[in-house]
Amino acid sequence: MQAFGGTAYGAARKTIGPGIGPAVSPGISPANGAAESAAVSAAVSAAIGSAAGTVLSRIAGDTRVMRLFVAVVPPAPQLDELGAAAARLEGLPGADGLRWTGRAGWHYTLAFYGSVPEDVLPELSERLGRAARRSDAFPLSISGGGHFGNGVLWAGAAGAVEELRRLAARTDAAGRRSGIAMEEPRRFTPHLTLARARRRRGAAGGGPALSTYAEALGDFVGTPWDVSEFVLVRSSLPAGGTPGAEPRYETLAAWRLGRDPGAAGPLEQAR
Repeated sequence: MQAFGGTAYGAARKTIGPGIGPAVSPGISPANGAAESAAVSAAVSAAIGSAAGTVLSRIAGDTRVMRLFVAVVPPAPQLDELGAAAARLEGLPGADGLRWTGRAGWHYTLAFYGSVPEDVLPELSERLGRAARRSDAFPLSISGGGHFGNGVLWAGAAGAVEELRRLAARTDAAGRRSGIAMEEPRRFTPHLTLARARRRRGAAGGGPALSTYAEALGDFVGTPWDVSEFVLVRSSLPAGGTPGAEPRYETLAAWRLGRDPGAAGPLEQAR
């Protein structure tokens, strides 16, 4: 089942629902013929031709500050593969001691901006567009697993990982140069979060270490796809007092990768 929302190309496409997702579902590029492609191109060109950031500013509405990040989202078939692997992990001993993330939140974070004032969005949009135009599409696959200490279990990536790191650096720089107060930069580790520990793991925590689950995922290699866009996502934290609740994600805009100015720009979400 398609669990992801989608951004829209003006009036050419409509939103599927809340969440993070490719601008076109289930693939990256429109596949409904030349007429739709022409409509998409026209919508994208119109977005680029307007003042950069107008779309995002309007989406922000009355929200003064938003919690934002930039991400790459694998297509639906690749997420189906990962979902089957994750289901096997959930059957391992001690898995009930983990909070497993929902598929609607599976993504590779490129840059986490944190709290962003609404008036920063126009410049951020402009700079993200530049980052997209400087980057070409590249192959990637979900591959293997790892963990951060005894707190976070994740799936890794294979393929043109250096290109992914370069894209992460460019989107990170876009935020900093827009004036967003961000944490000190750290070496980028591509990861897709699968689970978080409810309590400390290992011998002292009464359950197997996360390394057990990471090793079980070690042989997983998903089908490659071409990364051809990234998305800007708003993250809304759950209301207090909701144990285990995940943030709600909403895709605000997406940018296609490519050096052709007509192929990159904010893609307006249907409201």
